[in-house]
Amino acid sequence: MAVETPSDAPHVEAGERFLVGPGNPHRADAPEDGDGPVVVLAIGAPSVDDVAVSEP
Repeated sequence: MAVETPSDAPHVEAGERFLVGPGNPHRADAPEDGDGPVVVLAIGAPSVDDVAVSEP
């Protein structure tokens, strides 16, 4: 899984976790040339109406 943050672009390998705290913008992506499927678990994401679509 590739992740983009305002200050970094870490690559998350199989078996690793990427944790993000409240107020930290990020965008995760499963590259087409990746080794396999990506599993995402989002917990505590509040219901909001000010969302914005982010194009890769």
